[in-house]
Amino acid sequence: MLKKLNMNYVKISIYYKIKFARFEFSLSHSIQSQKSFFQKERQAEQLQHTIGDHERTILKFRETVKTMQVCLF
Repeated sequence: MLKKLNMNYVKISIYYKIKFARFEFSLSHSIQSQKSFFQKERQAEQLQHTIGDHERTILKFRETVKTMQVCLF
């Protein structure tokens, strides 16, 4: 009887270890997905900032060209 109880305990223990390993893997995958999402979001914000800088540079260049044209003519 004790052997049977011990075997059941071992089976249950293995079952829960497997369930925990699967849960741990799933959680790890979820965390990695979230990190990837936030990295992409941060990269998009940085690119928007860069685009804004380029747009301001183009506007300054156009203003400079207009000023030079007025001075030359």
